[in-house]
Amino acid sequence: MASILPQFLSVVILGIGLINTAVVEAGNPKPRMGLSPARFEFEWAGVPINDSLAVLNMSNSSLGVEVSIRTWDLDDKNNTRLLPPSETSLDRAFIINPRYFTIPPGSQQSLRFSIRPKEPLIDGEHRAMIFVKELPADQEESAPDVGVRFNYGLPVYVHSGPVSKTGVLHSISIGSNAASSTPVLFDFSSTGSSYSRLKGQIVAWPIDSFPGEAVALDVLEDIKSRNNTSAAADINYTQLPAIPVLPGTRRTIEVHAGDIERGVSYMVLVAGSIGDVTFEKFLTLDSDNE
Repeated sequence: MASILPQFLSVVILGIGLINTAVVEAGNPKPRMGLSPARFEFEWAGVPINDSLAVLNMSNSSLGVEVSIRTWDLDDKNNTRLLPPSETSLDRAFIINPRYFTIPPGSQQSLRFSIRPKEPLIDGEHRAMIFVKELPADQEESAPDVGVRFNYGLPVYVHSGPVSKTGVLHSISIGSNAASSTPVLFDFSSTGSSYSRLKGQIVAWPIDSFPGEAVALDVLEDIKSRNNTSAAADINYTQLPAIPVLPGTRRTIEVHAGDIERGVSYMVLVAGSIGDVTFEKFLTLDSDNE
């Protein structure tokens, strides 16, 4: 069991970060459930899609689980929004088994599903969410996680017809200070048949110690090649979150630029891609700008 536990732990963390799909009903305890993989993507070929999800109980007690399927999109704030089912929504095409089960401590359960639309899928992106919910269980009064349950949502994408991840990056700009952190704003329209996902990095230097654009780009490449996020004490490094922009929508993605000290101006390098658009831009950040 020790060989699979670290893998599942990393998957849980990744799954939470993808599109804000993990819900903790109380407190902030250590997760008791691990899921793999973090999301599913399929291309529809006119035949049933069959796959499975592994659910791991990482706790020392039995874990009751309930599984449900919903359809979803993202609202204007890039938060997951659950939608009512329709005759053609992807959630109606799911056959999943079992829906309820109990996992002994340190064990895992394979959750098999099949996607079988009653009608041919129209071209484009179809989405569902597999929710894996921890059911209430008897716990000792002294346990720190009493009253806490986890509800994870794993996105499922089914692409019908040609897949294109195209779009328009309207701007990259510095926003106003919020909660003692200054955001970088990405204004993007997704014009393809599939979502476009933000990827890349932000590196910020106090303007007095900025080494120049050419050296800054070399520093970024060095950080990426070494997977080293603390290359120097005076550099703030932030990995861009892999937030999707769904097809046919325009969204502003807000990413905080790291630990920004008030009263200090910074030079910020933003580099990466979203959809078929690559970007590399230097911005001046004034941390006193309200």
